[in-house]
Amino acid sequence: MTSHPTTGATAVSTHGETTKQELHALFEAQQTAFQKNMYPTYEERIQSLETFESMLNDCRKDAEEALSQDFYTHPPYLTDLLELNILRDGLRFIRANLKKWMRSQPMPLNRVISGECKGYVTYQPVGVVGNMAAWNAPFLISLGPLAYILAAGNRAIVKPSELAPACAEVLKEMVSRSFERDHVAVVTGEVDLAQAYVKLPWDHLVYTGNPQVGKLVMKAASENLTPVTLELGGKCPVIIAEDSVNGQTVSDIILHKTLNNGQVCITADYVFIPEGQQDAFVSLFQQTMPMMMPSYTDNPECTGIINDKHFDRLLSYLEDAEQKGARLVQPYVPAEPANRKERKVPFTLVLNPSDEMEVMKNEIFGPILPVKTYNSIDEAIAYVNSHERPLALYCYSRNKRLAKDVLGSTLSGGACINSISMHAAQSALPFGGIGNSGMGRYGGFEGFKTFSNQKSVYEKAASA
Repeated sequence: MTSHPTTGATAVSTHGETTKQELHALFEAQQTAFQKNMYPTYEERIQSLETFESMLNDCRKDAEEALSQDFYTHPPYLTDLLELNILRDGLRFIRANLKKWMRSQPMPLNRVISGECKGYVTYQPVGVVGNMAAWNAPFLISLGPLAYILAAGNRAIVKPSELAPACAEVLKEMVSRSFERDHVAVVTGEVDLAQAYVKLPWDHLVYTGNPQVGKLVMKAASENLTPVTLELGGKCPVIIAEDSVNGQTVSDIILHKTLNNGQVCITADYVFIPEGQQDAFVSLFQQTMPMMMPSYTDNPECTGIINDKHFDRLLSYLEDAEQKGARLVQPYVPAEPANRKERKVPFTLVLNPSDEMEVMKNEIFGPILPVKTYNSIDEAIAYVNSHERPLALYCYSRNKRLAKDVLGSTLSGGACINSISMHAAQSALPFGGIGNSGMGRYGGFEGFKTFSNQKSVYEKAASA
């Protein structure tokens, strides 16, 4: 075990990165093993899922320590809230539904030409699946798709992000203790390994990250005609109706924006409020946030930014916005300074941002919240529709028809009414993006289907 130089947190020490030769050998071993058992039984799949859950139950302490090492500070409760509990819930949901999912689905046929023949769809495993995960929720994103990959009868090789190396090593250790390497394995390495990884002829490839890298992943996968699932994030808007600029809405935004210090792909990335209510909105923030947490940058319950590069990036966004005319407001008076030692940026509202500012050009991934105003709800909708389609969209309104109209007039990967992010925590709901925010789904029955080949079968009785 190794210790954090200042906090004393521990994590499993690394045993060296995976070489390209090891990666190729591992891939070939899984291909060979799949050829020997292309249709795992229901009982075999349930056993894999039970092994998965036992692995999660055994890894909690190691996961907690690794997260603290990679993020400098990471509250222990978030290990369960944002990582392990969602995984456990998903596993239980899959186990409860897997038998039903695996059944062949009868389909109606054209009786004029088919007579008494039968038609049905069966779900067959696709083979060896790769999952290239992001750093911001390293256990959830590395292992979330894996549950559906195994439920569908496949084998998998997971590559966690190199930006969270302690978590990557714990993932590698826990998986190697629980699964045979030709069934499930974890590989670790930097950019050169990632480049070799995406070039393998996967039967399906999952990538979670940003659109720029997503394009490169898709291009590499196209050389092998590998189907891809891309979870790419984006700028998730919150549209607040005139009747909902209140303490409950503000508390909700604070709660979800501060989780993991804003390093969540489906958190609020900017907010639209009615013209004339900006001062009320700011006042509510300045009243509410200090009651929820007396400080932010000195708060041990605040997760650190993942590394110095991202910490400096966030500070540069604030400087850029102020230079270009935005007004920066903190919920705390007096304003808090940045905490470089613990990589904590002050929670900051950016009022009246323009599209030329970096905070509006990029997904923020930190405790910065741009606040825009609108004269009519149609103006807010038009703005959202004139930009890249978001991974999620949120609307706060007491008027159910207005909220439904907002959702029915916009396109997004997912959405919530009078809530933020909670759709992604529901095991029965498929999760994914649209357009620049991604393609494909995992979660619910759609997750099982994503990693299955939906084989159409036409069956005619043998002649006498």
